[in-house]
Parts: sequence; C-alpha cells; structure tokens
Amino acid sequence: PRETWKDLPICGLLEANFPTIREETRRALQQEANSGFEEAYRFLYDRGEWNRVLLYHARSFTEECETVFPETCKLLKQWLPSKPGLPWTSDQNEQVMIIKMKVGTDVEVHSGPANNILNIHLGISGVQGAKLIVANETYSWEEGKVIAWDGSFDHRVHCLECTEDRVIMMIRYMHPDMQPKHFQGCQRTHFEEVPLEMQ
Repeated sequence: PRETWKDLPICGLLEANFPTIREETRRALQQEANSGFEEAYRFLYDRGEWNRVLLYHARSFTEECETVFPETCKLLKQWLPSKPGLPWTSDQNEQVMIIKMKVGTDVEVHSGPANNILNIHLGISGVQGAKLIVANETYSWEEGKVIAWDGSFDHRVHCLECTEDRVIMMIRYMHPDMQPKHFQGCQRTHFEEVPLEMQ
C-alpha cells in the first residue's frame, strides 16, 4: 500500500525522477535492436512477446546502463545496492530492468524465489489495459507511478486489453526488514555463503 512507502524511499525517488527515466527509455526503444533488449522469461508465456534490458544484475551495473541509460544509471548508483554486505538468497535479490510487453501477451501464474525480494514497478508507457494480478487481487499501472509488492506471492501479468505495448521499469529490491540477525545459524543461503560474522 502507498501509505507504507515511507519505509521505501526508492519509491518516491523513482517517481520524482520519472521524466529522466521515461526519456532515456523512449530513446532506447527507438533503437531497440541496439539497446540490449532480449527475450525475457520465455518459459512463462505461450503467445506474445516480453523483452527486457538489464541495467543492474549480479551486483553490477551493465554496459547498457552505462551507455544507453547514463542518467538513469547515475540515479541507480545512488540507490543500489540497498543493503551492502547482506547475503543474497537468489541472483534476483536486486536487479533493475526495463521490460516491454507486446499487446496480446499473457504471462502465466508464477512466483519469485524468495520473500525477501520486493518487486517495484514504475509505469513508463502503454500501461492502459495492462493488468497485474497478485494473490487474486488485480492492479493497474499508472505512468510515472510505482507499484511495490512481494514477488513471492503467486502473480500473473497480461496485456490482453492493452492498446499499445506496455513498458515499465522493474526493480527487484531487498526487503527493508532484512537484517544480519536473519542469517544467524546459517552457513549459506540457496545462493551464496553467509559471512562468518553473521552466522
């Protein structure tokens, strides 16, 4: 709910910097073939098209972030990583991507790998008619506005009623409640070793 986002300052920062993100995304989409877009999660849908360009992955900012989205990249570097030093439970613990979903795409129900990852979506363009269903509740995007939600819940996305391709920024973000004490007694997560001082 929006009223809890004071605990997630990145939500307000994304909305405040929407004009920059929108303009760099618009330029990238004009040269989509040269901007690093690739097929996304092909195993999750039968028809349609779902493409992404990664800006932050595996604790690193990508070449596309630096060259295609330079101003957006400067902003992201101020905000990520959100909890340096904490172990990840998945390679998706913190990621940033621009995602374009073509009209007619219907992504099946699925869920993320862990409940310590928040999905933060910023609506960029073509959001009218696009739907996000999380735990049987339906949500819609707005241009320049954020939806923040727990990706470990079953969810589905579709563009069956879209009038144009839907484009969003997605940030996978470490849950703000995560602390070193949550790793006590663990030598490793499903993804990596836990530092000795946290075990």
